[in-house]
Amino acid sequence: MSDKTQLRWESPLDIYVPHELNNRPLDTGYVESLEDSMITQGYLPTYPIICYRRHALPKAVFDEKTDALYICAAGFHRTTAAKNINLDKVYVELRSGTFEDYLETLHTDNFQFDPSIDTSIGQIWTKTEKRKACKQLLLLPKYFKLTNIALAELWHTSEANVRRWRDEVASSIDEGTLEAPFPISEEWQSSLKEILDSNVREMADGSVVKVRSKSKEDKWEFYWALQKKVENREDLDWNTEIEPYCKHTYEKNASDLSLKKLAELDQLIAVHDPEFMKLCRSLGAEKRKLDAARDACHTAYRETKKAFETYVFGQDLADSTYEDKYKTCLKNFGRAVSRTFGHNLLGSMLYTDEVSKYENETYQLQQLKTHIESNDEYVQAFAQRQLKSQLKKRGELGQAVINAHYKMVTAVQEKYPGIDMEKFCFAVDADTYWLEVGDTSTTPIHSIFDVPENKSDGELIRIREHYEKMLEKIEAGADWIAKLVLDEMKPSSADNAFKTQAVDYGRIESALAIIESELAKHPWTDRELEIIESLSQQLIEWLKPYTLTRNDRLAILGKLMWDMMAELDAKDGAK
Repeated sequence: MSDKTQLRWESPLDIYVPHELNNRPLDTGYVESLEDSMITQGYLPTYPIICYRRHALPKAVFDEKTDALYICAAGFHRTTAAKNINLDKVYVELRSGTFEDYLETLHTDNFQFDPSIDTSIGQIWTKTEKRKACKQLLLLPKYFKLTNIALAELWHTSEANVRRWRDEVASSIDEGTLEAPFPISEEWQSSLKEILDSNVREMADGSVVKVRSKSKEDKWEFYWALQKKVENREDLDWNTEIEPYCKHTYEKNASDLSLKKLAELDQLIAVHDPEFMKLCRSLGAEKRKLDAARDACHTAYRETKKAFETYVFGQDLADSTYEDKYKTCLKNFGRAVSRTFGHNLLGSMLYTDEVSKYENETYQLQQLKTHIESNDEYVQAFAQRQLKSQLKKRGELGQAVINAHYKMVTAVQEKYPGIDMEKFCFAVDADTYWLEVGDTSTTPIHSIFDVPENKSDGELIRIREHYEKMLEKIEAGADWIAKLVLDEMKPSSADNAFKTQAVDYGRIESALAIIESELAKHPWTDRELEIIESLSQQLIEWLKPYTLTRNDRLAILGKLMWDMMAELDAKDGAK
């Protein structure tokens, strides 16, 4: 006797008898004979009632049914008889174990009353009760993994009986229709499925053997052969009749049926079963009608979406269906469609099992196509809103690029005085796919009209992010940027007095660009414009005789700027 087993006297009122789990019905006549024996002799300890402690068993099984301390596993008739005569105590063998241990005890105890072993005690076990108990035991991985021979010896029955019972249980496991009077967890079912898929079994002595099993390949060979057989017949169609029959009868596709179910289907086809053929004809007619309605609906969907694409491209709202602009248009147009038709017809293709739904969807799609092609009022309003939104977004993106460019250019000129801006900007352009070499201006840009028009919205976002990334490299002091600073920064030879002055050429260049931009905005008079043009020409003529570098020209322009600022200050006109 194990440490987890105890023999003791307990009140029968503390024992719950789960008749719903027993594999044999309660025999009232046998209960009465036990009552007479107990009244005369009391309870004989020779035959203890086997019980399991309730707290060790799954709560989902017993806690909602009883609050008794113990659950009867063997001795249903004896416990019932003791309760009926209000017997104070019965002799109990208390065990602790898992729910599988309990079920094993529940279904194996009656084997001692098998007529083939001993008919002198207890109630005779019928063949029906024995078959039911054996099939329940096959739901326990401990028994399911044994060979048919081992189980036949253990249960004192023929191997053919065990094979038949195993096939029934295996079929229910394979099809996912496993039923039992007790709960089976997913982990438990998974263990049974693993054993079923394996061709390894155990003998009674624990040795492992390989057995011949019906593999999945056997099932698929049968499936393809059955499908070929139907294709060669003129009175049956696999897709429009057999498949609908399987879904109607088994609630599964034909490919998901077990080998046993496929064999049943093969038999119905072979004998031209009248009810089967009648149902196939009916289901086939419904399937063909449904397929026709679905095809018409999906054709209307594609034509309507094509009409929308043509409209969007014609309104210059997008250039292709791959653009984010187009995707946004489709999403926003869906809202307008929903307000008109109750739901977004262009959201996705409809899939349903009802012909009427397909027909209604087809009619609405055709209406929508007409609305788009005739530029209906709500369609036109959508286009106007979309264009306005795109222009606003474009302006915001352009301004974001301008801001990022200004910060980058200003930062590099402040951190690296005298840097060759052309080389720096070429390096910035070469570092990304979204810019062509020469796209990035060497001076700050101040108008969204200077932002490249050939760039998409997505590209502008990536260009802005690239400028921000370059700004981080500038602030971090990247080596490649420092190498772009010129070794010698010589002042112009045309003005010796200017040689001794320290000149920040980069900032001068930026200042010139700002002045140029401001000049373009100022409402100059015709006379003032003539003077500006005259000065420009004079400057050009003055510089012609000299062979000047870029830095020389910047130095001269810087000197002229300072002279001009001094003159303006004298006239109180610096602002």
